[in-house]
Amino acid sequence: MPDKRFRKNGAGKQIDVEKLTALAAVGLTQRECAAILDCSEDTIQRNFLKEYDLGKDKCCASVRRKQFELAMAGNPTMLIWLGKQLLQQREQHGISGPDGGAIPIANLTAADFTDGQLAALIAGK
Repeated sequence: MPDKRFRKNGAGKQIDVEKLTALAAVGLTQRECAAILDCSEDTIQRNFLKEYDLGKDKCCASVRRKQFELAMAGNPTMLIWLGKQLLQQREQHGISGPDGGAIPIANLTAADFTDGQLAALIAGK
């Protein structure tokens, strides 16, 4: 009975699928996995994508779990970030006038200022 840990690629070379999944689980790219397993990146894409994707999913789950742990431990940055990612929370950017309304704009001319106010404006005070 063949060992399920190893599968042959198209060229007949055996690839350790458990090792591939483990490498992907720590964040290695397909190219990096291929270099370690002594095969081509195309081999992983054509014959072992399911195992590679399983490892990447494990990697993402580990990172998400750690982020959640940090947030639950009170890390304010992680709490804000997860709130934005998971709860669609957003920061409010903008200004408003009285009672949240429009900001009043005055059309002023030089005649509306005293000589002292104009001098202060020109001086940048």
